[in-house]
Amino acid sequence: MLVRLLACVQQETNHRRIMRTSVLAAIVGALIYFTIAPSLLAQDVRNFSASQSFRERLESVTSGYLQLEEQIRERAVERARTKANAITVYLDEMSDPDLHGEKRADWISTRLDLLKLLHDITNASNSSQQRGVFNELSQELIKSLKRFGPVQMNLYAFKCSDALDSGGHWIATSTSSVNPYDPDKPECARVEEQLSSTDSK
Repeated sequence: MLVRLLACVQQETNHRRIMRTSVLAAIVGALIYFTIAPSLLAQDVRNFSASQSFRERLESVTSGYLQLEEQIRERAVERARTKANAITVYLDEMSDPDLHGEKRADWISTRLDLLKLLHDITNASNSSQQRGVFNELSQELIKSLKRFGPVQMNLYAFKCSDALDSGGHWIATSTSSVNPYDPDKPECARVEEQLSSTDSK
């Protein structure tokens, strides 16, 4: 009887020791997590940031886009093709971006989308077709600037709800811009948001 009682006491003692060890392990684990996790998160954020060289190339793409927009507005089909081809050269230089993780995968997909749209502008048979594709290109570049920017440019996203079937989008360098889609409604231009500024870091 006494042996059985001592065995029970020993078992209870061991159980309590195991419980204390588990609690201490949990506390230590929590302390380590809350100490290290913020630094890991900061590292992850840094890895997801576009480098200065990448943003400079994105700025070159945007500058080429602005030149293309002028030709689209003037219905200059051949010059629009030339400008679209020029942008593809900038994008070719961004085929292996110094991005990391999800952002790298996003850019690789985005770049292919941009190249396809530029190819469609180059192969469009008339200015009407070019305007339709340019609208898609504008929306894609707006998303790209928000995702991978900012760039050192004053950029604003515009929309004319009366243009095309579902509204026309484009980018301009000031809060005043001429609608590139409809020459009969040049003032149909509403600023939707500012994408970047010359003060952007």
